[in-house]
Amino acid sequence: MTNENEIGSTIRGAYVQLRAIEPDDLEFLAMVTNDRTVSGMVVGWDFPVSVHGQTRWLEHASSDPRTKRLMVVGPGGERIGMTGLWDIDWQARHAIGAIKLHPPALTQKGIGTDAIKTLSAWAFYDVGLQKIQGSILDFNGPSLGAYAKKCGWKIEGVFRRHVYRKGEYHDAYWVSILKEEFDALPDAAEYIDRVVPVDAAAKVDALPEWFA
Repeated sequence: MTNENEIGSTIRGAYVQLRAIEPDDLEFLAMVTNDRTVSGMVVGWDFPVSVHGQTRWLEHASSDPRTKRLMVVGPGGERIGMTGLWDIDWQARHAIGAIKLHPPALTQKGIGTDAIKTLSAWAFYDVGLQKIQGSILDFNGPSLGAYAKKCGWKIEGVFRRHVYRKGEYHDAYWVSILKEEFDALPDAAEYIDRVVPVDAAAKVDALPEWFA
């Protein structure tokens, strides 16, 4: 397993870390993608994927300026999922953001919420976006609670009969968060400081004469 300390730059939350995807992560990602308990809870649908297919997917994603995928690493350095930003609109400063966690990670209290807030702080205070958005299936109560109840996301609307699951059509809620809504969270400042640990407030009030 790749040690996140060997990768270089990591984005640190309270429990999780986000880092770039490496080639030796692809077998894990293929396993998560093919896990029916995971794929059944997210919007979208795919045929089973191979590690070879994941290699091509990583090559394509790495060359797309509108996409940035990241590994989610747990407290013990273990791989637990994937997140990132895609369909980034660099003019309007918004993107789709989602998190896909391997089921065992969900048994650890606070992991999902921490990953959402870490991604949000990174998107708003490092990437420079002003809005993140995504969709949640109508039967995915845990995700809806994590996003809307714990992390400040708002429901903007509903895509009716949008996804086919287990022989039936289901609605998908369209959710989003604005930068100022993230800022209103009681622990927003803590996440901002973890993600961007520089003292940007300590700016020079006036340049010294020798600098002129």
